Amino acid sequence: MFGIGMQELIIIGIVALLIVGPKKLPELARSLGKGFAEFKKTADDISDGVKSSLKEEKITHQNGLEDDIKKTDEHNVQISDIAETTKSLNKNEHHSKEETKEIYIEN
Repeated sequence: MFGIGMQELIIIGIVALLIVGPKKLPELARSLGKGFAEFKKTADDISDGVKSSLKEEKITHQNGLEDDIKKTDEHNVQISDIAETTKSLNKNEHHSKEETKEIYIEN
């Protein structure tokens, strides 16, 4: 408990008994117990709040990453569409050139 051994606890108890007196020692012990309990409760609340904030931040970050992935996928689809259109236009241009050559040769 807090790195304090049994001998140290006995010495602390004797000093407290001498300073406070036997009548007020139980009341002091109760007050200290309540104070430690309140401190522990406050520390736990702060810890829970920090954990909750970190969890929310992580979820927000993950949602942002998911949105980025969706946008990237949409861009990839658009790029694929552009590539297909470009191929189609190149084929049409090639065919047009051949047809022009054939017309030129016929005339």
